[in-house]
Amino acid sequence: MTDSTTQQHRQSTNAPFLDQIQKDTSMSSNEEELQKIKKYHEKYIDELEKQINTLHKTYAQNQEILKIERDKARYEVRRIKRTTAYRIGFFVVLVIKKIIFVSKKFLAAIKAKLSKKTFEIEEPVEVKALSKKDHAKRLKRQVEYLQSNACRNIMKLQNIHLGKRAFVIGNGPSLKNQDLSKLENEIVFVTNWFANHQDFEKIKPTYYTVASHEVFGGWNKTPDFDPNFYKLLNTKTKNTKKFFSYTFKPYIESNKMFEGHDIEYLLFERPKQLIDQLDQPNADLTKHMDDGYTVIATFCLPLARWMGIKEIILLGCDCDYGIKKESDKKSYFYDAKLHTTSVSKFENLQRIWADGGPVFQSYEKIRNDYSMAGVTIRNATGGGRLEVFEKVAYEDLFTS
Repeated sequence: MTDSTTQQHRQSTNAPFLDQIQKDTSMSSNEEELQKIKKYHEKYIDELEKQINTLHKTYAQNQEILKIERDKARYEVRRIKRTTAYRIGFFVVLVIKKIIFVSKKFLAAIKAKLSKKTFEIEEPVEVKALSKKDHAKRLKRQVEYLQSNACRNIMKLQNIHLGKRAFVIGNGPSLKNQDLSKLENEIVFVTNWFANHQDFEKIKPTYYTVASHEVFGGWNKTPDFDPNFYKLLNTKTKNTKKFFSYTFKPYIESNKMFEGHDIEYLLFERPKQLIDQLDQPNADLTKHMDDGYTVIATFCLPLARWMGIKEIILLGCDCDYGIKKESDKKSYFYDAKLHTTSVSKFENLQRIWADGGPVFQSYEKIRNDYSMAGVTIRNATGGGRLEVFEKVAYEDLFTS
């Protein structure tokens, strides 16, 4: 072997081991020397195995890093796709909402024209937009209400009946023909003079709502609770949570009325907005309540939705007082003589409760808005004029 060849050979990875092998081989060929050579071989093999293992580990680490980077790239692609799809979907939803809004306006205009041609009633009074002064007053009261215990108590009621069904009962004459004792274990909202019902103690209504200012004598008068109505509620409704307007809270508390009763207050007062005049009724009970001309629309339905109710059944919502002339008395399930609180003027009742009038327009707004929120409203009233909601037979609601 030439000197140059030997020099190149020594520069290789295993040169130290080969030099030692050559040296030992040339020195001796006995068994002891062969054992040394064998050890050098084993050491050389061990070193090679360590290098191979190191290469394997490095390769595995590189593969893991490559996998992570590949996953990051895939996630970024999916994120970009989702973002793009979301933006497109959001734009489509906006367009659909705009179409629905325009369609509602168009249908309302057609319905108003048809109503004028069909019914000879007093021309509805156009409701003007709230003035700056009214807005300022409402805002001041809103802030006051938000800071009150009354508002905090209302907030505690949110979603307490999530996913359940409830019955909302009016005071129409159709209740005479329905067995309300079936509602004993149901969530039940009742209104106004319902405590006159013969099955009141058996039903044990969950909630009692009184939105009418007429109970207190009117908005523009010093509050004066109707004595007959107060006696009825104070005697029969102690175990039923009641809701009144926040306006009358000082009057009720200063006169120590309903002591030991569970009373809550909703922000419902003048200046107020009418549901039929709005694009969407208010669903936030910490804000001003909108007026639906009836306690069912003004208090009961918003409360049920606020509490998480998903199926609302209407009863006794006849929407027909049976008034044909001014001298006629309103028709209820109880004797009209028991109704000692004041009532609206005949011409106002005729206008508000006309077919296609403000009450029915308010119910339509509620139906559409609640439906989009996943709340179903069905009407189990026996007869009546309320055709806005899906009709259902009362008895069928209790079949297993």
